[in-house]
Amino acid sequence: MKEKSEVSFQLNVLGSIPSHIILWIGLASIAGIGTYWFLTHFFNAQYVIETINNDLFTISKKINENCDANYYYFKYNPRTEEGKLIADSNEICIKGSFVEKCADLLCGPKEKTEINLKNITYIEVTKNEEFHIYGK
Repeated sequence: MKEKSEVSFQLNVLGSIPSHIILWIGLASIAGIGTYWFLTHFFNAQYVIETINNDLFTISKKINENCDANYYYFKYNPRTEEGKLIADSNEICIKGSFVEKCADLLCGPKEKTEINLKNITYIEVTKNEEFHIYGK
């Protein structure tokens, strides 16, 4: 027979309050870290895409507005600093590390032009009978 002075304590791990608290704090921490990572990477990608779109819109608009001009000079400092600018007679594209965006041109350069945006400060567009795009 057991003596009354001996008390047997059995802790039910699944029902103990400290284990639930530790579990919920751990889950909340993981969810918070995951949400922070997702938001910082998502908004960074959105910024890159908007920058590429703005650069393409500005360059294509300036070229398309001056298709009928006899002489034209345009100098533009693109905000996109990595990737390649590729232009031909029908379209102009910026190809980044994970995204490629293009815009239509009504009268682009006859020869295909590729410019590494990392090595330049300005894009110069000249027209003297036909359009030319240079990186400087």
